[in-house]
Amino acid sequence: MRRRTFLIFSLLSFFTKLYASKKTNQLQIIKSVLEHLFPNTPTYSGASSFKGYDFFLFVMKHPTFNKDDLEFILEGANKLDQFNNQFIFLNTKTKEKILREFETLNFGQNWLSTLLYYGLEAMLGDPIYKGNKDMLGWKNINHTIPVPTASQPFGKKI
Repeated sequence: MRRRTFLIFSLLSFFTKLYASKKTNQLQIIKSVLEHLFPNTPTYSGASSFKGYDFFLFVMKHPTFNKDDLEFILEGANKLDQFNNQFIFLNTKTKEKILREFETLNFGQNWLSTLLYYGLEAMLGDPIYKGNKDMLGWKNINHTIPVPTASQPFGKKI
């Protein structure tokens, strides 16, 4: 009986690590794509600066986040990984080539469109949602910073 218990726990541990690894890889791919779609340049603060990925992590955990979008985004990360399992390690030029090829698939085009949508929301949304750090997104487009900004995320009553 002890041997069987050991084997069961060993297998359970292995599959838990495998699942956790897959989830981590999905999120790394999403972060890498967001940073590619919104790059830092000398005159533009990209996703790594305005925290596009942090925004995505923050809002995806909220109960009002569209669960279909979340499943679609995670599935897209899996499909991109299947399309090219080295994506996160590639240089900018090669990433662009891979994404252009992935975009030719109907699914790929829709997935990239969805990531663009959330990237723009991260860039232009209120900083209270963990994106638009230091209001860099607004500064990118010379937008007048609104006064007042939100004091509570997700429309909580004050």
